[in-house]
Amino acid sequence: MHGVWKNIFKQLPNSVEHRKKIGFKVDPNDQTKILSVSSMAELLGNQQNASIDEITSILVQLTKFNVPILFIFDEFDQVKRREFIQGMSNIIKFCSDQVVNITIMLVGIGNTVNELIGEHQSIERCIKQIYLERMSDGELKEIIDNANKIIGITMEEGISRNIVRYSAGFPHFTHLLGKYSTLSALNRMSLVIKPQDFTAAIKHSLENTNESIRNTYQKAL
Repeated sequence: MHGVWKNIFKQLPNSVEHRKKIGFKVDPNDQTKILSVSSMAELLGNQQNASIDEITSILVQLTKFNVPILFIFDEFDQVKRREFIQGMSNIIKFCSDQVVNITIMLVGIGNTVNELIGEHQSIERCIKQIYLERMSDGELKEIIDNANKIIGITMEEGISRNIVRYSAGFPHFTHLLGKYSTLSALNRMSLVIKPQDFTAAIKHSLENTNESIRNTYQKAL
């Protein structure tokens, strides 16, 4: 928890020190010479762990900027540590109750928000679930066609249809299969993707996907 938030706070400035100028013709409004910038992460010091209270106290200080701030945590479904999920739940609840202009977005694959954040009933009123439908076959094929057009490569009959079918509505798999199919063809010094390239793409995609999908694939076999 501490490491994730500290990396985020490193991107947010806390104060800026400008280099002082001297002379009779110095513009007092000229602040282009920046000497140093301190980040919000420095408020946590060098400690290995930070409590939820220390993190939320920094979030409160962010309100001094008086601008809306959005924190996005992508691939949140890959988080397995219960302590991290519980801590994030507490931070979300705190921001909803006491902090203005701060929004936390959790992005991940799941049928319900409980699959991402767990069974924490106390924050249900603090969360708005936005469910995204899987992409249509036509949309996935458009991804393939656009990529092929840009890089100047073609596919033999049926390969793009197979990529769409294997993707099952998820663009990530379309990108993955398209990428490795293309690399396989280029390694053959060809600008035409053939069935053997698609077969090679399936192998490479499985080797580079996450552990949970590999386990599911092995069970299915």
